[in-house]
Amino acid sequence: MGISKTLSNHLKGIFFGGNWTTVNYKEVLTDVSIDIIYEKPWPFYDNTILALTCHVHYYTKIQSQVFQGGPLTGNDSESFLYPHWEREEDWQHFLHHMWEEVQTLAEVVAGKQDDFWTLDFGNGQYGNNYENITGLIEHAHYHLGQIVLLKKACQHLK
Repeated sequence: MGISKTLSNHLKGIFFGGNWTTVNYKEVLTDVSIDIIYEKPWPFYDNTILALTCHVHYYTKIQSQVFQGGPLTGNDSESFLYPHWEREEDWQHFLHHMWEEVQTLAEVVAGKQDDFWTLDFGNGQYGNNYENITGLIEHAHYHLGQIVLLKKACQHLK
């Protein structure tokens, strides 16, 4: 298996399962309802399940856009912006959309020639493509751990 397929599998693992940490976004967020996505169970911690999920989704969208030949248009200051929903359907629609986008990114990654990973990411200001896809995966793992802790705390308080 080439590097592109390996990276694609690693990306799918963190979002859909099958990674060595045995935890993934889809499984963790499946039973998370809108009732807790805005909760801040600790006075010392400002993030919420929604904020972290949207944050990771933001970078997934940016990388997908660049890897499909589009421009690098992201801005870190926008990465923690998130909507305020009042209906469960809106949250579920967002998750469904995120799963589709991650699947698309995984397919794009799998289809790349191995030399693609040594090329500059976007304008080259942020390293190469390999550093960015592995950074996204590491970043997603980091925030998933936070989401798991927030979920447990929020469910414990209910």
